Amino acid sequence: MAYSLTEKRNALRQLRENDGNISKTARDVNVSAATLRHWRDTERQAILTELEGHMSDHALNLAKSLLDNDHKAPLNQRASALGMLFDRLLKLDDRREGDNSHNRIEIVYRDPDGTTHATPHYHREGTDRDDNR
Repeated sequence: MAYSLTEKRNALRQLRENDGNISKTARDVNVSAATLRHWRDTERQAILTELEGHMSDHALNLAKSLLDNDHKAPLNQRASALGMLFDRLLKLDDRREGDNSHNRIEIVYRDPDGTTHATPHYHREGTDRDDNR
């Protein structure tokens, strides 16, 4: 049976009002439980995809800001926020249905001479440190 967009929206709204109770909502709106589950799952995936896109944009902006010395927020706060965003993005990725692939995120530090390293220059052996910090 084909349902209108209005019927689908009303059914999903009713499902939320019924605290996710599929059986009760299916009876209330006269739609099969399987159809209701499908609509709910499709809506959730769309929301997760949109959220992932927004979070990825914010993560990219934060990553770019790490090189900005004139930024209002201190570097440690920006780096911490970026780490939290990565964590949330990985958790969102784990929630994806049917996707068992795993992404690898690698953090590298680029020195002014262009070389890349696994640790920042101030944590590597033999690097001059300002002990007055």
